[in-house]
Amino acid sequence: MERKAYIDKLAKQLKELDDKIVTMEDGAGKIASNLKSEYQSQVSVLKGKKDDIKVKLKELNESNQEAFGILKDGISNSFNELKEAIEGAVKKYKSNGK
Repeated sequence: MERKAYIDKLAKQLKELDDKIVTMEDGAGKIASNLKSEYQSQVSVLKGKKDDIKVKLKELNESNQEAFGILKDGISNSFNELKEAIEGAVKKYKSNGK
């Protein structure tokens, strides 16, 4: 995949993950009161991971070809971790929050 297309794809994925985090944040009122603090903490962690990826994406965009190859693997792993963390949190709070 071409470099620009890859970066654009990641930017789109980041936006989608950010939208999921915002949806989680907006849904905090539906969480059982005994889980709200934990839920809000989890959302905060997810936002931090998203912000880290945003920085890595900027570094990837500004990198030379050699660094691009190295950074590409790291950012892919970060995306996968964030995606799994979001899915896990949604599943956990969906089953425990009602």
